[in-house]
Amino acid sequence: MNMQDLLKIARSIVNNVIQAVKQQASAIQDQVTAPIRTWVQKVLGGIWKGDGANRFVQEMTNEIVKELELLVLSLFNLGSLVGDAGNIMDQAGNETTQIANGLFDVFHSIVNF
Repeated sequence: MNMQDLLKIARSIVNNVIQAVKQQASAIQDQVTAPIRTWVQKVLGGIWKGDGANRFVQEMTNEIVKELELLVLSLFNLGSLVGDAGNIMDQAGNETTQIANGLFDVFHSIVNF
């Protein structure tokens, strides 16, 4: 197994990590945040009235949903940073290959001189 094969495997792993992070962020949005927003809309629509209802809407909107949105943003940022790291890894691998090929050419020219 050569360096390029290892880099391909590493890139595949990086891509899988990015995909998993994005899936988790989407799951939070779809399975947690969206239902909370639905409940808030139902309360605002009059299904529940009074001080408890007002407090529920306030806490869900200003605290819970806000924190969930920050979590989702953090996950998307993490995915982006992992992608950036993968790009750096790819660039380093390409540069290393170019250097190694250059050294091979130099040694080859010396041996065949």
